[in-house]
Amino acid sequence: MSARRVPLLMLSIITPLVSGCRDGLGPSDVAGTYVLERVGGAPLPAEVFRDRQSMMQVLADTLRLRDDGTGHYASIRAIHLLGGSLASDIPTRLDSDLQFEIVGTRIDIAFACPENANCIAGPHLVAHQHDGGLIIGTSLVADAPLRYRRVM
Repeated sequence: MSARRVPLLMLSIITPLVSGCRDGLGPSDVAGTYVLERVGGAPLPAEVFRDRQSMMQVLADTLRLRDDGTGHYASIRAIHLLGGSLASDIPTRLDSDLQFEIVGTRIDIAFACPENANCIAGPHLVAHQHDGGLIIGTSLVADAPLRYRRVM
């Protein structure tokens, strides 16, 4: 191979790699507002947790992700005591600021830890993009996968 063809060959290999290179998803690729549609296969309101004494239902759930890697989580839930009537208790609203980072195709979400609190290290939710929305399969907030639809 001639000395003139080596640089041309290297250029033809490197150019597509560099010009097409991207680290994958970024925060702006997933920024938006998502609403929970299903828990496992069930529509809302849906059971998200059960133990021997109680059952927790999610009534509404919103996840907002900003293009700077921050966001907000809001959920309205009701806890029902088991062993008696399943009359709804007063719904409780959960609110938390969050940070997220993209790791390959995974979206790792960590809730903000209040000052002087003893918090579990994140990620607290692990999401993947699916059909224009998100699926959260690993979660501290539910025993089943959470399917979110993008609304904005």
